[in-house]
Amino acid sequence: MTRALDHERPTPASGLGIIFLIVVIDLLGFGLIIPLLPFYATRFNASALMVTLLFSIFSICQFVAAPILGLVSDRWGRKPVLVFSQLGSVAGYILLGWASIHHWDNLTLGLLVIYLSRVIDGLSGGNISTAQAYIADVTTARDRAKGMGMLGAAFGIGFSLGPAMGGLMTRWQGPAAPAFAAAVMSLLAAVLTAVRLREVRPEAEVELVAWLHPRQFLPVLRNSLLVQINLVWFIAMTAFVMMDSAVALFLKDIFNFHEAQVGFYFLFVGAIIVVVQGGLVGRFSRLIGEGPLCVIGLFCVATGALVTAGSAWLPLLTILVVGGAIHALGRSLFQPSISAMVSRNSPEDLQGTSLGLYQGVGTLGRVVGPVIAGLVYASHRTLPWIVGALLLVIAAIWMLRLRPPADISVGLNDHPDEV
Repeated sequence: MTRALDHERPTPASGLGIIFLIVVIDLLGFGLIIPLLPFYATRFNASALMVTLLFSIFSICQFVAAPILGLVSDRWGRKPVLVFSQLGSVAGYILLGWASIHHWDNLTLGLLVIYLSRVIDGLSGGNISTAQAYIADVTTARDRAKGMGMLGAAFGIGFSLGPAMGGLMTRWQGPAAPAFAAAVMSLLAAVLTAVRLREVRPEAEVELVAWLHPRQFLPVLRNSLLVQINLVWFIAMTAFVMMDSAVALFLKDIFNFHEAQVGFYFLFVGAIIVVVQGGLVGRFSRLIGEGPLCVIGLFCVATGALVTAGSAWLPLLTILVVGGAIHALGRSLFQPSISAMVSRNSPEDLQGTSLGLYQGVGTLGRVVGPVIAGLVYASHRTLPWIVGALLLVIAAIWMLRLRPPADISVGLNDHPDEV
């Protein structure tokens, strides 16, 4: 399959705008329930580990599905995969809403149904890697970090407004309201994708067995630099999700936050993500390169984690807010930059495959992180942040050793197999 060179590739602004809107709607639905999952689970007498496993089970399913769906999107186009993943989310959210209002004589069975809802959503959840691949299809290498930053801004909007709305819905209309609202939003995203999004990849006549063979991933796995970037991504995502999966419990246990207050905390963090990823990360990338932004971002998140942990000993909202702000800034710099690095160093006809594998590696971190968080949180409530900060420092040092920071994003394109 031949494709235009970067300088010849059209950049349909309408396509980017629709992808942005689709991801906002999709992540808004996702954000509605994420900070509320611990509250769902504790209604079923779930332990801290059982709560964090809700994140792991979803991520295990995504780890299996995302690379395969990335392959499918390379062969059959981005639209079918996006629509499939969004409809899967609709089914998962409906089941979650039903489970939260049904009267369960057996609480264990009720909790298992909640887990099943996350399995359904996870197995169909290849929409983010596919959206990343779409952006890679319609942007040049120079503008890719900006495009990924736009996607990150969509994340920020979804994760800021969604949790706040979900918290208020729970307080006013009950625990099922956010899940059903998320189902409606995912259905709206599916309709918008089917009707408005223009396909950018030609269909390819490839036999099913051929394109599902593991050798499809070999061109990515043979690139030693890409492998190491993915390993850094795995460590960072493990640390991120350790904190994400425990934060609602932390806020409830340390500050006595209810659902709406947890939602407003996410609103604050998400607003910072929107500002940085939506308007600043592209400029920073052009000035100093994606690699240095990754290193700076990792150190910022580590610092924010330690400040947040400090609020357990001195429970002042000021300390919590400062820690959350530094954390959000660091993730806003790191995540779009490392996504762009993966995309820029992947074969042009394997963007979906490479980004799907990258998403799968990150998802594996989302599997491991919540398990570690649940185990260490039982020992001390600050340990998810302290252990996470240590992992992020290790990831930052590894990123520094790949190349001198000033050369990371430039030199990668010239020598993709060197380390």
